[in-house]
Amino acid sequence: CLVAEVLHAGSQYVLTGGEWYVVSNGLVGRVDRFLAELKAPATALPAAIRGESEEKYNARAARGNTGLALLDRKLVKAELAATTIEACDLLSSAREFFHVKISSRSSTLSHLLAQGIVGAESFVSDEGFRRALRKHLKRIRKSMVALVPIKRPKASKYVIVYAIIGDTSRELPFFTKLHLMQTGRRLLDLGFRVALQRVPWA
Repeated sequence: CLVAEVLHAGSQYVLTGGEWYVVSNGLVGRVDRFLAELKAPATALPAAIRGESEEKYNARAARGNTGLALLDRKLVKAELAATTIEACDLLSSAREFFHVKISSRSSTLSHLLAQGIVGAESFVSDEGFRRALRKHLKRIRKSMVALVPIKRPKASKYVIVYAIIGDTSRELPFFTKLHLMQTGRRLLDLGFRVALQRVPWA
């Protein structure tokens, strides 16, 4: 299908799913301001290699970096989810939960945003989730176990990072940016800090 974003006569039009939408200038401004206020994470991830899968990228990012724990595909049961989930793809020693995706389609990035909110809510509310996460860390990066307390953690000590791999010279699709703002506000309401990292191709 075709997707497009067109600025015409001072208004922004979006073509998606075979339908044209006109977006109010006020909403465009709010979304852009929210994204502009998102800071980069303290831990900078490396550039991605074209053709590299997310799984291989995450493994390479963590390899040799003692400040990163690879949690990609390390599933944890959460009360808030019907199935097991990933707490995140990478956890940094700076208490950053990285959720990594290659920018391909809006549905893929929507899954990324949903993964972040479910993981964050489970982390603060579900002791069983935290205990299972600690078990993974004991095997993967024992020095980082203390980052995950058994008792309810203070969300403000942690950062939820959305790391999006792709052409950093291009803007994200508008509806992705809108969804990011909505999800980011939910995370801020929970007390978390939120960061965005655009990961370029090498």
